[in-house]
Amino acid sequence: MIVHKSGEWRAVPLTLWWEVGIVDESVDLKTSLTIGRRSSSDVALLGDGKVSRTHCVIAAFEEGWFVVDLESTGGTTVLGCETDWGPLVPGAQIFVGDTVLNVIERAALRLAA
Repeated sequence: MIVHKSGEWRAVPLTLWWEVGIVDESVDLKTSLTIGRRSSSDVALLGDGKVSRTHCVIAAFEEGWFVVDLESTGGTTVLGCETDWGPLVPGAQIFVGDTVLNVIERAALRLAA
């Protein structure tokens, strides 16, 4: 999903939202984002033993946002399919280990607040 603005192609601004116990967490997608069990990951899922140390990465390409599995042990599921890579759209869910990451269009998130 691409938006043309000022002569540049840009991916639609997206946010990842997930729960850690009873706490909600979120992060805005920038140019790329690493997800894993390492504390240095952009999204560090330290308490999920089914998540690999470097599980997957989310990156913006000319065609839009994509998640790329980094040969994780447990795999990455997007839009209901286990995949090596897949497109992200608002409303999609990414399953890594026992954690569900929800993809939300940033504008819709701010309207709901």
